[in-house]
Amino acid sequence: MPASGSLLRVGIAITTYNRRDQLCRQIERIRRFTTGAYELVICDDGSTDGTPQALRGLGEAVIAGVNRGIAWNKNRGIFYLMALMGCDVAILLDDDMLPEETAWQARWVEGALRWGHVNFIAPGLVPGVDAAACTAAAPGAVARLLGSCIAFSRYPWSLVGYMDTRFGRYGHEHTEFSNRFLRNGFGGVIREGAREPAHYYYVISGAISLVAGTSSGTTADIEANAAIWRQIIAERAHTYRAPWRNDTERLEFSAEMRLAIRERGLPVPCQSEDFLFF
Repeated sequence: MPASGSLLRVGIAITTYNRRDQLCRQIERIRRFTTGAYELVICDDGSTDGTPQALRGLGEAVIAGVNRGIAWNKNRGIFYLMALMGCDVAILLDDDMLPEETAWQARWVEGALRWGHVNFIAPGLVPGVDAAACTAAAPGAVARLLGSCIAFSRYPWSLVGYMDTRFGRYGHEHTEFSNRFLRNGFGGVIREGAREPAHYYYVISGAISLVAGTSSGTTADIEANAAIWRQIIAERAHTYRAPWRNDTERLEFSAEMRLAIRERGLPVPCQSEDFLFF
């Protein structure tokens, strides 16, 4: 659904991998329960189960590429919504998140506008935290994040940018992303501890539920990304990230974006074949 004519441009990006049927159910829920104007884009990370073909039959914006992992795939959605569509608020959904109520997105938009950045809290995820009480006006504050639904507004995002593409397939990329928002003064609190400051991130339940399912991530994936997370902590690099880290990644990312906007019938700037960039 186009967001033209709306004072506030809201974008929703779904990231998916080999969950075609579940994804189609999720899209149906989004169409049914989302009110007002919004941009929707689905980012497919190299699915082999017919997901891209099914999506194009639904008429939604799709960015499909080879499997690069969660950080790269979420960057596809962030770039499309924020850099290309000019959204004021972006909501990033994993493909196992289902809206439960009409105007579900309003809670996430409010949370993003109030705090700059909010994450999802699931019942029972954090002992002692009542997920039902975590609202946009009064979010919970937790040290552990799930990453299944993330929302942020435009100004904080302009300071933080994208997920770090050093992260591979699965694990920790969403926490590092949220950590940069927090370090820039948005989406949580930093409390002084005996050894080092403790980070607490704002979370809401947001009229959305997590569907039980099997993850494609492995223990090895998590351990590999944990090593990268420790490296980034040691660097103390809380600054803006581009959606690529070198020219090779930049060219690959640009090619994906050009294909996606061509498929949507949007104008593509003229670029030489050997020097693609945004």
